[in-house]
Amino acid sequence: MLRVWTAIGAVLLLIISWTCIRSLEPHQENGLLPIDPPTPFYKLTPTNSQRGRVLVVHGLSASKDFMHLFAAALADGGFEVYAIDLPGHGDSSAGFTADRARSVIAQSLDRLGHMDVVVGHSLGAGLLLDLATERNLKRMVLLSPPPTPIGTIDLSHSLVVTGDWDIPAIRAFVSKLEGAERWLLPWTAHSSVVFNASQTRDIIRWMGGDTDAVRASSRIGWSVTLLVAAIILGVCLLPGRPESNSGPTLSTTDMCARLVLAATAGAIISRFFVVFEWLRLFATDYLLSGFFIIGMLVRPRMPSKTPRGVLISILAAGYVIVVVGLLAGSRFINFSLSDGRWLRFPIIALAGFPLFLFDQTKLKRSVMTGVLSRALIGASILTGALILNREAGFLVVIMHLVVLFWIALWFMTEVVRRHTGDPTAAAVFASLVQGWMFAAWFVTT
Repeated sequence: MLRVWTAIGAVLLLIISWTCIRSLEPHQENGLLPIDPPTPFYKLTPTNSQRGRVLVVHGLSASKDFMHLFAAALADGGFEVYAIDLPGHGDSSAGFTADRARSVIAQSLDRLGHMDVVVGHSLGAGLLLDLATERNLKRMVLLSPPPTPIGTIDLSHSLVVTGDWDIPAIRAFVSKLEGAERWLLPWTAHSSVVFNASQTRDIIRWMGGDTDAVRASSRIGWSVTLLVAAIILGVCLLPGRPESNSGPTLSTTDMCARLVLAATAGAIISRFFVVFEWLRLFATDYLLSGFFIIGMLVRPRMPSKTPRGVLISILAAGYVIVVVGLLAGSRFINFSLSDGRWLRFPIIALAGFPLFLFDQTKLKRSVMTGVLSRALIGASILTGALILNREAGFLVVIMHLVVLFWIALWFMTEVVRRHTGDPTAAAVFASLVQGWMFAAWFVTT
């Protein structure tokens, strides 16, 4: 009975959260800029007196959706906001190159007309700095700009923001940007400011916006509530818990040894042959290949499976993708698949299955094992990239986020396993969820 009432409460909270979020949203128009390549964008219109027009450019491995909470706060402050997807990101069907991304920003500015302020995060900030060497970008807000050769630029009307937990190279670069107003924010990492209501208000105040009208805190609070309610409802919808079909598991020492040896072999193989290079995923094709090779080297024998368990795992994965991801999580990051990403989804899912099967059949069901195994895999792949395959060095920037995703996925998979009693079904669930998320997030080239 408690389960039923919890589910009812989660549904009500889901509806309330969604209703409140919709009431807080500024008017949004979606479109495709007719430039080369065609570029997806959205426009947010302020409800109060207009303070200017703003172009928002996201960073590497992000999207215009990643900037939505920040852009919505700018609209609250009185700005007409345009946010674009760079090539290879979000809903863009074009492949990514730095030159093509730079060209898209320049063409967008030409197409949209005068912008009072341009805002860039990470790669977007670096591209704006580079573009400022050729054209007059009157006012810029640069969030964690990467080191960029810029020569002489007038930054007297620019704001540069970074955090004391940001990447050291970025902090060192920002300290050398003469003429700009520079903020070093405490307790702030590379992307924290985008989701920090107080810091966002400070930026809007600097831009001359109306901070009294900003509803960032409410918007973030209800978005988190929506996400939590979706997760609770998903757990409640799973069937009762059968007995778990657990076989013999490895000790922690054996687990570490197998994963490290397999990862070392995978790094050596990937030095000469990146298995999924043909998927054209910027740097992360190396990550996916390493994950696949490790899984194949430690791959256990396929245990017996139940059609019911596999069906439940597929439905659970669909719920995570549609409700937790597209409905709730899209407030924070892109979860949709654009043209060219649909084919990558089943391939990435299949590539992850061997390692997830090993995880479900041979590893102990403990939090320590889940966290340690993910950390070992991430560290091993990253070490291989830095030592043997420098072209994949970009993984340094995102590997901690990937490991956090793996840990979160481990907890979700544990819930599915306990409700199906089928390790194969749990591995299917983890493979499908990772396949969708990676297909949606990774940069295509």
